[in-house]
Amino acid sequence: MLLCVPNEILAHIFSIIECEDVEGGWDTKSSYSALLSLSRVCKRFRVIAEFYLYRNIFLLEDDADEKWLQFARGLQRDPKRGLTTRKFCSQRYDPMAPPNFLRFLTKYFLKFSLSPDRDRIPPGLRSLRVLLLLLMPDLRHLELTITDLKSTPFLLNGTFESDEDYGCYGFETNEESPSYKGIPNIFFFRHLESVTLRSYDDNLGSPIRGRTFSGILNHPCVKALRLDGFAVWHCTCMRLNWGKAPSNLTRLDLDNCILQPMSLKRILEKCRSLTHLNMALTGFGDVKDPTHNFEDFGIVLREHGRNLVELSITKPMWDPHIADPFNFIGPLKELTVLKHLSIGRLNFVGPIDDDTKKDITIHNALPQSLETLTIEAEVAGCHVPLTRVERAGLAIGASVMSFFDPYRHDLIAATGEATATPYFIYRLRDAMLADPTGRRILRARPRISSKTLSLEALRALPENSVGRAYVGWLDREGVSPDTRATVRYIDDEECAYVMQRYRECHDFYHALTGLPIVREGEVALKAFEFANTLLPMTGLSIFAAATMKRSERQRFASIYLPWALKNGARSKEVINVFWEERLEDDVSDLRKELGIEQPPDMRDIRKREREEKKRLKELREQGL
Repeated sequence: MLLCVPNEILAHIFSIIECEDVEGGWDTKSSYSALLSLSRVCKRFRVIAEFYLYRNIFLLEDDADEKWLQFARGLQRDPKRGLTTRKFCSQRYDPMAPPNFLRFLTKYFLKFSLSPDRDRIPPGLRSLRVLLLLLMPDLRHLELTITDLKSTPFLLNGTFESDEDYGCYGFETNEESPSYKGIPNIFFFRHLESVTLRSYDDNLGSPIRGRTFSGILNHPCVKALRLDGFAVWHCTCMRLNWGKAPSNLTRLDLDNCILQPMSLKRILEKCRSLTHLNMALTGFGDVKDPTHNFEDFGIVLREHGRNLVELSITKPMWDPHIADPFNFIGPLKELTVLKHLSIGRLNFVGPIDDDTKKDITIHNALPQSLETLTIEAEVAGCHVPLTRVERAGLAIGASVMSFFDPYRHDLIAATGEATATPYFIYRLRDAMLADPTGRRILRARPRISSKTLSLEALRALPENSVGRAYVGWLDREGVSPDTRATVRYIDDEECAYVMQRYRECHDFYHALTGLPIVREGEVALKAFEFANTLLPMTGLSIFAAATMKRSERQRFASIYLPWALKNGARSKEVINVFWEERLEDDVSDLRKELGIEQPPDMRDIRKREREEKKRLKELREQGL
């Protein structure tokens, strides 16, 4: 039936099958397979289908060598096909597949060197130039996955690494083309508009070599460059062959990249026509080390980024709660033509103006030209989504194991997260939203750690202040505020912060009540938290009293459990206390404000009981 359809309609159908996405690339591997199958129906279909097949060349590096050879011979026999090519994309779907690109080309050139056509396409570097450059002179979009150190650097710059360990059989240097010497191969793509380079290294942040993309920034027609998964170090930018010709690059996307402020400075100095900058930065893979100094980035942007129309600084892959909370971009009002800004919540403009030492307002920090402002939620990089069955299994397993081993803080944290959703953590979040101070906390999202609170400064506060009581309790118990685990099993981003805030405020509750970190004190505080927050994990922790000694259980049941339930139920929501603002307040006044009575000193009671037991033992030994 399709054989009777006019060529114009067939071309339209094939263009739909082509499935181009917004960036002009292939959407799925099945699109290519469908067009390839249609091209085998008849000669008429083959002519129409091959137009789209060669317009967007999509090759997988794990494809069979015969497929690559068929493609290469097709271009050689019909050069007009190469003239229709607008995008060349070399990808691989299986990250563990061996990179066959270089191995295939070696075989291909060796076969041609033994064929009757060997005079037409000699082996060596010139063959690759003929195959990938001269046959596709009108290429518009180039997308490469860098899986080796040889083929891609040559394609872009005509150079291989000089290390002997990276020698390339079949790619000997060809000195018969002196006119090409010193000219980056990418310049032969005269109509090239965009370049995408992706790294398939298992570890994000693979160092990109200067030879790999030094010619891209100088290409007169390339307007857009995207690097995915690389580390752009300052030393790399210093070694680039910048040349004297100005760059016409207008858009730069750095996805999952490591970038240094001085690297950004060199790029902005070279690419003065750059108007769109997207920095989706990452840390060192599994090592949660926030290497990016956003304060220095802000200085560079204010000095060299005044031509930017769109700026995006998002997606920190490290745990953002470990990052320095004072590491902000700073005011961006100097970017007078900036219209669109997208930035992470934790890397926003900052709370204090360095010049005036006053609080920064959004109106004063952003340029008047700004049209859209997007505050991106921070990505912790460790969230684990769970089904209902998985969540129930985690809650049961972690709670049982933590009952027998109460010092497994990771199990206690997992129990708290698994049992808090989907109801109880939302109730706590709503309690914060209903309180003015709670709403301010949710907007600011402060973190409590040794980086955000100067423990030395707290030790210098008056004796009866909240900060002095807090640091005194830390010193007395020998604990640190940096030991709180990151929330992993709560899906809602705002609720995850509420749970994180509850954990980090736990030591303040200890300091306010004076309860120690011994098992008896922890269970008493958990009972207080249950009456105040209604989190199920805190209620389940009360059952840990069964593992105490008999005397401890009696004391807990007669003194601390009644105290905890009474004070927790009648006091204000302690989650709504902005502890960072109350450090200099009198701790006794804060207890009265919240409606909390301080319980009897547990350590003194335990000390008196030990001394009494010791005295009775001595009397028994003396026969009295």
